[in-house]
Amino acid sequence: MRPRPVRPEEFYDERKLMRDEVPMSKAELAREKWKQEKLSPTERDRMAARKKDLEDKVSSGMPTHTEMWKPTPENVEKHRAWEKAYGSEIRELKQINRRLEPENPHAGRIEYLRKQGEADKLARWA
Repeated sequence: MRPRPVRPEEFYDERKLMRDEVPMSKAELAREKWKQEKLSPTERDRMAARKKDLEDKVSSGMPTHTEMWKPTPENVEKHRAWEKAYGSEIRELKQINRRLEPENPHAGRIEYLRKQGEADKLARWA
């Protein structure tokens, strides 16, 4: 059976080329929906203020980059305790970031909040 020829307009449509008969994930469907919906300026301001509050709260007990790099039992327990304590806030922060930046597929990451550890600070001066 011969494959169907690709028309030029289909060739340049990334979604059709990459998603030929493969269903989109829930995250991709939500991102597509949010790209079409525009936030009002008051909603955007309210979400940005909430984002700042959540960032301050979540980053307070977050393990440092050095602690995450060296997975000792103490560091793992610290991370698990932090996730348990701030789980709902972390999820809300990720959701707000995704909503404010629907085009960015990495908007749900919160690694930008992670502080450098002491070993990283000392390594820069060496």
